[in-house]
Amino acid sequence: MNQLNKPPQEIQEAENIEAISFTTKPPVFNLDKGYEILNALNAIQAEIISMGGIAKDRQTESNVAAFKFSFRGIDDMYNVISALLVKHKVVVTPHLERGQCTKHTTKKGDITFKTHVVVRYTLFSCVDGSYLEACMFGESNDATDKSSSKALSAAQKYLYIQTFSIPTSTGNDQHEPTKAWGQKNNHKPQQTNAESVQYAT
Repeated sequence: MNQLNKPPQEIQEAENIEAISFTTKPPVFNLDKGYEILNALNAIQAEIISMGGIAKDRQTESNVAAFKFSFRGIDDMYNVISALLVKHKVVVTPHLERGQCTKHTTKKGDITFKTHVVVRYTLFSCVDGSYLEACMFGESNDATDKSSSKALSAAQKYLYIQTFSIPTSTGNDQHEPTKAWGQKNNHKPQQTNAESVQYAT
């Protein structure tokens, strides 16, 4: 049985794990040279809305009803947003502010890892050098070596969703939400398995 199929009660947290605090300094911005970064982000948001948003076309596979749901993954974000960032001359750079990985043991003795990260993203305009920052939290579970990469993907996915307020559909769709950018996603769900290591920057 994979990690997705295990009921929540089977996951036991490791003993003596301290509470996680991810407070960080507030995001900063620089608009001294102009407002092109704001204009670009607004234009990207308008294009996403005109296309009908990004639909939740992926589906998890699980024997546990609580783990069955539709979702949109980081690849769905990349497929839409990468081209728009290039078009509107925006570069996004990440900086890992904080990270923590803890080991957990299930009742059956299996090891799984939970990773938490805080990533500070800087969104630059290539036109005038104006920029702004955004800090995002990400977390994941995995039983192999993917916990950190999943947590980082979660942080970036929600950076895009919250920065651009990306809907799953809009009333003025010019296309079906995901078909605006290609085929419908028929991917098997990414399982929430695991990885480990402790780090901080």
